[in-house]
This record gives sequence, C-alpha cells and structure tokens, in this order.
Amino acid sequence: MAVLDFQQPIRGNGYPIYYPFEGRGAHLLTPDKLSPAVRPGGLPDVQLQFYRGSNPMLPPQPYGLLDIRLEARYPFEEALVKLRELHPEPGLNRLY
Repeated sequence: MAVLDFQQPIRGNGYPIYYPFEGRGAHLLTPDKLSPAVRPGGLPDVQLQFYRGSNPMLPPQPYGLLDIRLEARYPFEEALVKLRELHPEPGLNRLY
C-alpha cells in the first residue's frame, strides 16, 4: 500500500491528487464521487432485511441489516492531464 503525502495536494475539479510520501512511487488519485452500484437489471444494489425470532417475547430481539454496494468514480483522464501540466513524467494510481 502506498503512503500519501497530505501536505500539499494538487487540487483538481472536486478531487485531490496526492504526492507519494518522500517522492517514492506514483501520485494517488482519490474518488470524487461515491454512488450506489447498479445491478444488471438497472436497480441500485441496495438491500434491507428484517429479522425476528419466532416469538417476539423471547430473544433474539428483532434487528435489520442494510447492505449497500458503492462504486467510486475516478476522474482519471482529467486528473492525468492536470498532473502532466505540473509534472510531465509521473505515474498516477487510483486510491482504493
């Protein structure tokens, strides 16, 4: 895992590009947007499940689970152009 230098990020249009710590490695791009992932049918990948025991007066108490799968959006091409304006040779990786 790469280590980021948070001191002076390069500011893009809604996203930062971080220098590698001590100049070792590629610059790192963070996502500028998170959104719910989409299932093959076109619906958001969000699930809500409720659980309760057979007798509500006995344990376990009712509970629910929320499951959301998110997708990160990386403006990679735009960020690479911005980075190349300042540094012509660096690499750029996505931060996961």
